[in-house]
Amino acid sequence: MVIVNQFGFDKVASQGITAPVYFFCAAVYLAGALVSMRYSVRYKVLIALAIPTTVGYAVLIGNPTSMAGRLIACFLAGSGIYIGVGLHVTWLGQNIAGYRKRSTSVGMQQTIGNIGGVVAGQIYRSRDKPGYRLGHAVSLGVWVAGMVGMTIEFLIWRHRNAKREAMTDEQKAAIDAKGITGDHHYSYRYAL
Repeated sequence: MVIVNQFGFDKVASQGITAPVYFFCAAVYLAGALVSMRYSVRYKVLIALAIPTTVGYAVLIGNPTSMAGRLIACFLAGSGIYIGVGLHVTWLGQNIAGYRKRSTSVGMQQTIGNIGGVVAGQIYRSRDKPGYRLGHAVSLGVWVAGMVGMTIEFLIWRHRNAKREAMTDEQKAAIDAKGITGDHHYSYRYAL
């Protein structure tokens, strides 16, 4: 909305211009969620939709004066932002066993994510209108860091799954003898 307001339209017209962006992003979210659910993939959907978001932020930084460029960039950026939050909560919750551990990890993720609202007021400053280059640059940097974090998360969980597949019967018996349960048990597989 901040970006579209800078086009020079009144607030009602700006709302009308943002409606297609919100509709498109919601449709992408639904399609991504359905693909993720149907094929039991989380990371591939997240990273595939993170790429257009990266491009969208890059366009916003590199083309701060073109109305059409900024509007197209809003479509691109929003497509990954929406699902990036929702699907990652699902992925994290699915890969943490035990309700206390799961609720703590999801709560921590939501707390860290909601700090973005505090930061946004500091990086999207009114004196940076109309391009908001600082805000978009910081958002892009944090987004790329998030992509790196998701990739590390995926690689760790894939490695753990591979180690569990390679366990011998003796190793499995030792784990059973210790009474290990939850996501530390050899039968637990992380969703990828």
